[in-house]
Amino acid sequence: MGTPSSTDPYLQVTKYFDSMRLHLVPNSSVELGSFSLEWINLSVEADEITSQKNYGNVIDTLYVGLICVNPRFDTFFKVRKPRYFKELIRTDEHDMASTMVESRSFEMEIKFDYHKMVQSDIGYSNRIIVKSIIDSIPLILRFKNLKAFEAIQFEADLSQLF
Repeated sequence: MGTPSSTDPYLQVTKYFDSMRLHLVPNSSVELGSFSLEWINLSVEADEITSQKNYGNVIDTLYVGLICVNPRFDTFFKVRKPRYFKELIRTDEHDMASTMVESRSFEMEIKFDYHKMVQSDIGYSNRIIVKSIIDSIPLILRFKNLKAFEAIQFEADLSQLF
């Protein structure tokens, strides 16, 4: 079937998303198992807040990788460079005249000190995560396509999680 192109006469491209989804993706050592579950709950709470807003309508989905592993595994879990990408998603794969949706995503990773997390309680670790995301906002603004990102509003909304 091939990949759809923007010159396809049967293709209708639309910008579907009018809010931003936030997904925290934990990548942690076994010793932090209960923390990983709580971080998933934090992700749900954060997504409930951000999914009501669009923050400049430049990012549809923000993925934040949370890396917290035992130091002996550090060599396997390096922080990757942040990246912004757009992709077209067909709303119905079986319909040639279906609508294509433009999805804009941003991915970044944050590495946390394993020993601090192990010694902390879940409330403190959640505060560390939220603060680290807020501190990473300048990474988002470095991308020329994302200058319209409403960082101040995003920071204010994330601060509700404290």
